[in-house]
Amino acid sequence: MTRPFQTCLFIGFVALTACSDIPDFADDATANAPYPKIVSMNDLLAQVPEDHGGYGTDSLATRAAALRARAERLRRTTVGDG
Repeated sequence: MTRPFQTCLFIGFVALTACSDIPDFADDATANAPYPKIVSMNDLLAQVPEDHGGYGTDSLATRAAALRARAERLRRTTVGDG
């Protein structure tokens, strides 16, 4: 990168950060807020049901089959000059 380009990027970054709203964490509500509980990934995965129900892929497979059949029909047709 060239020096003027780096300078422009730096000035742009400083201008963007200077105009941003910085949250006030000194407020008593946020200073005394409880920390979130850290949960093991195994505990989270244990809550996921074993049978996912296909996540709606059955309807997607049906639509894909219909589109393939339509494409095959279109491949068999000929376009005349008529």
